[in-house]
Amino acid sequence: MLGEGATRGIEMAAGFLLALREGLEAAIIVGLLLGALRRTRHQEMSRFVWVGVGLAIVLSAGIGFGLVAVGAGLEGRAEELFEGTMLTLAAAILTWVVVWMQGQYVAAHAEQEMRRAASAGQRWAVFLAAFVAVGREGLETGLFVSAAALAGDRILVVLGAILGLITAALLGAGMYATTLRLNLRRFFTVTSALIVLVAAGMLGHAVHEFSELGLIPPLIEPVWDISRGLRPDSPIGQLAAVLLGYDPTPSLAQAVTYVGYLVGMAIMFLTRNRRPALTVGSLPAA
Repeated sequence: MLGEGATRGIEMAAGFLLALREGLEAAIIVGLLLGALRRTRHQEMSRFVWVGVGLAIVLSAGIGFGLVAVGAGLEGRAEELFEGTMLTLAAAILTWVVVWMQGQYVAAHAEQEMRRAASAGQRWAVFLAAFVAVGREGLETGLFVSAAALAGDRILVVLGAILGLITAALLGAGMYATTLRLNLRRFFTVTSALIVLVAAGMLGHAVHEFSELGLIPPLIEPVWDISRGLRPDSPIGQLAAVLLGYDPTPSLAQAVTYVGYLVGMAIMFLTRNRRPALTVGSLPAA
């Protein structure tokens, strides 16, 4: 059995993973924009990048904490409806991120966008590019973390997210300032697989909330009971609930949703076209 310290540590994993993934994408985009300014001899406009980044972080953090606070303040059916909706929305966007927002986007499209803004030599264009890029990632992070917090310990998930963002910032700074090479495709493939498990758990939990409200028929409830084999209040059971959405007594609707989602995503991973590995070792040095 795992100790309480280990359990609490792994409970932060969902928030850390989600924030690390989105934070690293934002850090790479900021590095590309700063490098584009350097190459186009507009280094003096770098401050507008940081103004955009700062405002985007403040806005995203405010929305994220607001969603967590709203969820914590609701009770009864309102709380169940809010949690189910947030979990479904977060799982849907996570799926979109996994399918479309791979390293290819960061490497191929983001750099073109950043160079275009830098070449324009206009303060508003540089500010807007940084604000929109970081704001988009930040809003996604806020939504994901708030949804994960609804399904687990709010404080631990938020703390994990903060650590994930700090790690992403450090990695981004290292990529920009050194010749550190990171295989983006491998990184995003591994984190995508882990995030798929988190998203599946969110969907399963959302179906449970909607079934409680009578919006989705449970079909068979429970379809099985394995609580004696893996107790939900045990350390391992709690870890499985946080990371995998484990429910020892799921309804048939929950089980079909969970398994069907995982099968669909597995098919997508196995059948997608193989592409050359991407690295960020070519990011411009400071």
